[in-house]
Amino acid sequence: MDYLDKYQKKPKRRKKAKIKKKRILALFVFIILVFFLGVGVRYMSTGRTLETQGDWVETLAYHDDYDYRNTLVTVVNSNNILEYIMIVGQRPADDDLSYMFIPGETYLDTPGNENDVETLMESYSGGESSPNKLIETVEEYFKIKVHDFIKVETVLFAGLPEELGFSVDVDAKALKMDILSAETEQAQIERFKDFHGSITDFYLETKDKMGFFNQPRIRAIIKHHLETNLSWDGLKEHLDTITGEDLTGKANYLTLPSEEEQVNDRVYLLPKMEEMSLLVDQYFSGEVQYVEEEDITVEVLNGCGLEGAATKVAGLLEEKGFQIVRTGNADNFDYQSSQVIARSEPLEARNQVALEVKYADLLVDLDSSSEAMVTVIVGENFFDDEELDDMDEHDNTD
Repeated sequence: MDYLDKYQKKPKRRKKAKIKKKRILALFVFIILVFFLGVGVRYMSTGRTLETQGDWVETLAYHDDYDYRNTLVTVVNSNNILEYIMIVGQRPADDDLSYMFIPGETYLDTPGNENDVETLMESYSGGESSPNKLIETVEEYFKIKVHDFIKVETVLFAGLPEELGFSVDVDAKALKMDILSAETEQAQIERFKDFHGSITDFYLETKDKMGFFNQPRIRAIIKHHLETNLSWDGLKEHLDTITGEDLTGKANYLTLPSEEEQVNDRVYLLPKMEEMSLLVDQYFSGEVQYVEEEDITVEVLNGCGLEGAATKVAGLLEEKGFQIVRTGNADNFDYQSSQVIARSEPLEARNQVALEVKYADLLVDLDSSSEAMVTVIVGENFFDDEELDDMDEHDNTD
């Protein structure tokens, strides 16, 4: 009987052993699930913590269902000193992008300016280097709204390729000197385009190497050298647009209309306020009526007496898409400054032409009998000294 009782107790012990094994297995599975859940949460939280919660975010303009969107891209060196800014304007309806390059040495102490800083650089680099003052300065001085802000440290352009094992030459610090040392506006624009191309290559290589910021370690590096109001997903979507990867419209590359001047033993850029206002209104404002270039009729008149002046300017405007209806001579050849004259409304048509005619005075002289919406009188200041040397003066020639 004792033997039988002993035999009958064995199944219970086996059952208990099986239950114990199942509990251990369940605990093991639970630990694995917790681990992967933690990794997932870490990944999700990393993706959502890029955007800064600073008080400066509240100063940005609201852009839901926007007609236009301006991004202020700020580039600073390793000492957190502002090198330059780029204003990136988007018009979703036209699928156009506009980029304006503005050095930190832009002098802001101009008539009518109420800022308490002398340069754009000082609006960021002074005090605690908060974006607040910079955003306010850009909005007040350039008369635009800033919807998004991205600050990038130049060290990121060297550090990230090293971490990910690719090679793209993005010399952000040299860009400013290259543009400022360029002898012509066109040379400045070409250097700006080259730089934009290298930024696009940098972004595409980053996406290719890591699926765009999908490694927490790399995200930590980027976050350390970048400040923005955008989330990771928002930044990716935004960069897809402003680098031009998703661009199907046209891109406008602009530099600040300005003159160099030495003030207190320092070289500054003094903006040409009227020309700057035209650029800002045309490319970075949602309140301006836009007229297609092909719908703008223009007459070009020689007002300086230089042979072929009107023909040359007419050719330049035709390349931009404007419709030239007439070339000829002005009433005299004594125009030192060029003039761009509105002959009919909207006045924005004149402003668009004026963007291509440097140093021009803007006038309004409406004439319902004129076949042209805009009259351009080419003055001597349109040509630089080298062009003047190459052109002969003649009477009665366009």
